[in-house]
Amino acid sequence: MAANTGNNEKDGGISDKLVGFIQRNRRVLWMVTLGIVILLIAFIAGLSIRDSLRLKAITAVEGFVKQYDALKKDAAAAAAPKEEVSLKETPEEELSAEPVPSESDIAEAPAGEGEALPSPEDVQPLLDELSAFAAKNASYAGARAYALLGTIYGDLKQWAEAEAAYTAAARRAPKIYLAPVSLYNAAAAAEEQALPPALDRAVSLYAECAGYPEFPAAHRAQFAIGRIEETRGNDEAALESYRKLISAWPHETEWAKLAQNRIIALTIREAGN
Repeated sequence: MAANTGNNEKDGGISDKLVGFIQRNRRVLWMVTLGIVILLIAFIAGLSIRDSLRLKAITAVEGFVKQYDALKKDAAAAAAPKEEVSLKETPEEELSAEPVPSESDIAEAPAGEGEALPSPEDVQPLLDELSAFAAKNASYAGARAYALLGTIYGDLKQWAEAEAAYTAAARRAPKIYLAPVSLYNAAAAAEEQALPPALDRAVSLYAECAGYPEFPAAHRAQFAIGRIEETRGNDEAALESYRKLISAWPHETEWAKLAQNRIIALTIREAGN
């Protein structure tokens, strides 16, 4: 019993000391608690403001996309032939005698050819506004803005500007799906320039793009490296690229077959030399 009493006295002593400490320092403890609450409120408010600004930036980017779509529609409407038929001057029997074209009579235009695009002068204000927006926005919004710049410059066939914009898009948000897409487009824009330094950049960009295994066209980027090296006479580098495609993407059977065919062709050519 004496032992139990001693424990109770000890417990009571600790409780008394704790109560006494709180009473002596209640003002300090209250200020610390209040400070923690204020920090939590500020943190939550900061997250809310950040999300709001991010949503606002994304909405603004989609607005730029719609502006460019509208410019393309206006250009298409302006380029469309305007044929007027006067029904008063055309006999009814002649109108009804016009043959109706069948599906076999209608030639399908190649995709991307004949598309009316806005002139550089018409699109320049959008380019200026979009460039300023992209420079001051991070993450997805900035990357999406740079990617749109790349698209516009590509449509204008300003390949150096397109390459720079797409590369900036990939650098702005390297961990989202837009990065490998932008790298691939940047490499294609560099390849369009057809100059040795640009081709070096194209190979580097394609290689970086192929480093995203989840990117659906990663194997195509790897094949493009071999194709460029082959056209430049770098047969060993081309062979290495084709072999890497076969080993890294064996499930892409069609592309693996293409790579194997190029390996055979290069090997035969080297044997002939």
